Parts: sequence; C-alpha cells; structure tokens
Amino acid sequence: MVTYQKKGVRLEIHYTVEYIDNKKDWEYVCSGSIKHGEPWYMWKHATMKAVVKQMYGDEAKREEVFDNLRADRSYTEAKELVAEQIKKEDALASELAKDGKLYAKYIKVRLDGRISNYNAYKNGDGGYPDFIGAAVINDLDNCDRLAEQRRQEEKLEREAYIKQKEEQERQEAAAEAEQAAKRISEVEAAIRKGGEKVSGGELLCALADKHNVTIPLKTRGWILHYFVSYELMADNSISVRYIAKNKQSKGSTKIYEIIRNIRAAVNAAAV
Repeated sequence: MVTYQKKGVRLEIHYTVEYIDNKKDWEYVCSGSIKHGEPWYMWKHATMKAVVKQMYGDEAKREEVFDNLRADRSYTEAKELVAEQIKKEDALASELAKDGKLYAKYIKVRLDGRISNYNAYKNGDGGYPDFIGAAVINDLDNCDRLAEQRRQEEKLEREAYIKQKEEQERQEAAAEAEQAAKRISEVEAAIRKGGEKVSGGELLCALADKHNVTIPLKTRGWILHYFVSYELMADNSISVRYIAKNKQSKGSTKIYEIIRNIRAAVNAAAV
C-alpha cells in the first residue's frame, strides 16, 4: 500500500512492507539506501516469521488459510476477509515487536553465521573472509590479511585457468589443422588416381589455396555456401552437385574451370 508518492522517485521493491504512514520512512525506502539488516528486513525475517509460526505453524499452512478465505467467494467478500486476517497478523506482530529479545535473537543468529563463515575460512574449512564476522570478534587486521591472500590465490587460479584454456584451444586447433591436412592429402591422392569425389566447399577452397589456384571472391562465396561435391566420371567429365538458390538457379559458371585448374595443379605437383 502506497501512502506517500514523490514525483521522479523510482521505487524498487527489496522488502515486503505492509504499511508506511510516515513521510520520512517512505522517503528512506524510496531512496534505495536500505541495506541488508535494516528494520524492514528484520520485520519480515524476524517479526513476521514469529507471527507465522505462532498463528499457523509454517508458511504453507498460512497460504492454505488465505486460499480458504478466497475460495468460493466474490472478490469483495474475499478482500474483506483477507484484510481482516492481515489485521490479526499485524496486531500480533505489533505485540511481538515490543519485545526487544525477538530482534536481539534474530541479530545474534545472523552475526553467529557471519562469525562462523570467518572462522571456517581462517581454519581452512570453507567459508570466506567475512569482515562483519571478523569485526564482531575484533579480528579485522587478520581478516584483511586473509582477504588479500584470497585475492592473490584467486588471481593465480584465474591465470592458471586462462593458461589451461589457451593450451586446450591450441591443441584443438593443431588437431583440426592436422585433420584438414590429412583430408587434403587423401583428396590429392584420389585426384592422381582419377575417378575422385570431392565433398565440401571448405575442402575444395583449401585445395585450391594450397596449389595457388585463384578463386574469384564471388565464386569462393558460392562454393562455401552452395557447393556440395564434384565427381570425375568415367568419360572424364565433371559432375557437380550444389544447392540451388531457387528453381531457376543454374549454379556457378566458373566452378568447372576452377575444378579443372585444381586437378591440373595437383597432378603437376606430383611430377
């Protein structure tokens, strides 16, 4: 429920707030300066948890109660019943909030958790260099040292990961290059024997580049996108398979000349 609006203020919801009737409180919420552990956070995680436990037992049973209030009722009737139930929750919450022990217990539990995080890290048992936990036990200087140590360790880990990744990529590239060279050698051997079948535009271009056969830029693009394979037939004619752009497509007019030039260059290199 919004009880105060200020033009130009963008409200981002970080906490569940049932009702605000104070302009100063509303401006504080809208300012975005609420941090972890502020009163509204404690209200939700301490007071309201106590309310839920005392009135219902757990969140699931609370949801069940509200679902029953809405079931088979008109919107207006259900709205009134839900509002009445929330009033009961608010009344109990206000009563519980008078007891400072509730918040003290909540704060202690959270601080104990931060201390545990810090001690665990200090003892090499997980956790992290938690400055809040360290501050509670008056060990900030040591925490600062541990945090710097952790930063250096993480830096070394990142450097080692990058080095490992680069080596892996280098090995993969070398393996791919070796495989490509092997495929080219196999095609060259097949061309020299005659009756070869060459598949793939990248392989055909790589073969041309190796033997200094010029492929016009437009034709190279066609080969890479549409060329499927070529086969040397028994009568020494060349059969080319390609993907047609449309029904009227006749393919490349240069492809046969390029294939003949590649075959001639491969055979000449063997002499």
